[in-house]
This record gives sequence, C-alpha cells and structure tokens, in this order.
Amino acid sequence: MKLTRSQLKEMVREEIWKLKKIDESGILYKAGVKKYGKAGMKKIQQAAGKRKSHAEIGKIKDKYEKDKKESVNEIETLGASGLKSFAKKHKYLVRSKKSGGRVPLIYLSKDGKQFGPFDPTILTKKYLLKKLGLSESVNEAEVDGSVFVKKWNKAMSLAKSTANMWSPHLRKSSKSASIGYTNSDFWGKVPDKWNDASVFGFHKQSASRAFREGYWEDDLGLTWQGNGRDIVKVLKRAGFKAKWDFSEQSKIILTPG
Repeated sequence: MKLTRSQLKEMVREEIWKLKKIDESGILYKAGVKKYGKAGMKKIQQAAGKRKSHAEIGKIKDKYEKDKKESVNEIETLGASGLKSFAKKHKYLVRSKKSGGRVPLIYLSKDGKQFGPFDPTILTKKYLLKKLGLSESVNEAEVDGSVFVKKWNKAMSLAKSTANMWSPHLRKSSKSASIGYTNSDFWGKVPDKWNDASVFGFHKQSASRAFREGYWEDDLGLTWQGNGRDIVKVLKRAGFKAKWDFSEQSKIILTPG
C-alpha cells in the first residue's frame, strides 16, 4: 500500500518519538539503546527508513527487547567505569594494580576490609554484590530516564503558568536537554528581564553525574535563583522528590524515583 506524504510524515514522527531519539540530552535515546541494544536500534531505524509498517517495526522491537531481557542480567559486565561508579555510590575505596594481563585488576575496600581482585572486563554486578555480601535491594533501583523526562516536562508546564517563574529549558524543543555545561553557561542563557524572577534548571555537568546509560541513577542538583520554596512546590507538584535546606547557596536536589 502506497502511503501519502501526510501519512508517512505522521508515521516517521511517531516512530522517532517511540525510539526516543529527539531528546537533545540523550537521556531518552540511551534508554532506547538500553531497551533494544545498538543492533536493535539500528534495525528499527532501517525499517522506519524503508517505510515498513508499524506491525513489522513492532516485530523487530519485540525480538530485540526479548534478546536483551534474556542476556542483560546474566552477561552484562560493569567495566572499569561501571565498577568505579558502583564504588563511589556505595562508598568503597578503589585501588588498581597492574597484573600480567592487559587490564589492571581492581580492589575495593571499606571499613578496614578489602575485596578483590576484580577484573572489570568480566565482572558482572550480580557477582560483585555476591562477593561484597550485599543483596540487590541494597542497590538503589534504577529509574528509566523517561520517568524523569515526563516529570520535567510537567514541571516546565507548571513553571510557565506560574507568575514570575521561568526556566531556560522552556526555550528548547526538548525541555529536558541540558542548558550549557557549567553554572556560568547556564546563567548566560537567562535574559536580563528574568533577573528578578524565580529561575531553575540544570546544566550538563549535573546531568552527567545523575544519568548513566539512559537511567536516572543519582541525585540531580538544580541551579536556581529567586523563591526556592515556590520552585520546590512546583517540582513536587510535578511528581519529583525535591530536597532543599533553605539556603540560597545550596542546590535544590531531585532524587531518583
């Protein structure tokens, strides 16, 4: 069946949103890769480009999502960066030691106890938790990045309708995209007319600490000015777990969940 231009345009738009590629911060796209794998995403993109039907694209998604579910929990390794992130989150000291192999072995220590050596190239989270005597419940639940995006978009809508409140994220087509790389970059995007308003948002440095591989795994610190109580109120109405110590020098913190 030949598609009309409008039908094709609508189909492509829907598939792009479903694949989560248009979020400039990469949060949603990475969640898609996490769900279907890089090979799966490539196949889905190719199918959409060839104007395949929704049913055919759905079959590809089902196939690769099943493959990921069967393999990810058992064979996905942490790698050096993943192991160090785990250690930082759970407050373990990290020490690496060169070995006869190509990759340095890593030791973890805490409260006078040392664990290891671990080869990060073959180490899985399940095995590491077992060796440390921890259970899966000790590790905070990973929250899909799409959960954050949904709440953030709602917060932006509430901010827009709140008197004397604004965010530079409102200027972006993707509201959850980071604003600049640092605090100074962020404030450089705020026009002078909003100097006396309540303004809030986040930059790339904060986002890189909070989001990993499409998941919201750690606290997100917000840059802000103005009435902190009003900002926190808006964030809580949007569904966020927002924390603030009422100090103008402190960031407003969003915790995963």
